[in-house]
Amino acid sequence: MREYEPSPFSPAITFIGLVIATVASCITIFIFITGKESVPQLLTPTPVSGTAQVSLVTATANNRKTATPFIVDPQYRTIPLSPIANDDLGAYGRAPVGNVELGGVPFYIAGAFGTQGDLFRERPETGELEIKPGIKEVEKVFVLINSGNTYEQFRNLQTGVIELEFDDRSVYRTQLVVGQNIREWMTGGRGVVNTTSSPAVQEVWQVQKEGEKFAAIDMLTIKVPENQRMNKLVKIRFRDTSLTTTGSYDPGFSVYGVTIERNEETTQ
Repeated sequence: MREYEPSPFSPAITFIGLVIATVASCITIFIFITGKESVPQLLTPTPVSGTAQVSLVTATANNRKTATPFIVDPQYRTIPLSPIANDDLGAYGRAPVGNVELGGVPFYIAGAFGTQGDLFRERPETGELEIKPGIKEVEKVFVLINSGNTYEQFRNLQTGVIELEFDDRSVYRTQLVVGQNIREWMTGGRGVVNTTSSPAVQEVWQVQKEGEKFAAIDMLTIKVPENQRMNKLVKIRFRDTSLTTTGSYDPGFSVYGVTIERNEETTQ
């Protein structure tokens, strides 16, 4: 009787087959969820003139993501999240990256920071992001932000909070409330909250798919109270509160970019 001898290429072939099957399954699930098959066609970002220098970022400590770098500009300071990013903008297709201008504000986009969600229960450390600007005379903080798995059941519920902490230990908080100042990134999804009511939110990027809006990136503007503008902004903290405020890991939210605007008169 002739014994069977497996080909030395069998493991490789088996592995390739598993990869192909896995990819096919993911595509099938995506199409089932969205009900759409074509690749989204994106707009082109408006580039910001000039060359920027990006500094390095401090390490992560105590399960808290910490970002300290910024790109210096006379009026704006953009904070790259790439060294601490745990996600990208791949779901948007050809998304804006690098030095771009969105909604009339310069941003540096290179990766995204996503918080915990139902699909990311194994990453509880992503519940908080902290940035340390150390800048005085801040008038506004611009944040590119959207939520995920933002189902209708979460409308008018808080999913997170953004805290501005100053050197006098005072904290200015902006609650992220579904349908008010934060919404689903996949605006063409089924059964999701895809609108906001706050004038502080502006859509700055849109993905078209089959002639309809498929996804978007929003800019949230936080105005620093006048009595705090002479103090130094020492921390910008993003906290996911969904487990407490919605009773669920959802919705999570993603931060794509942060820019600080200083007083124009003091920068001249």
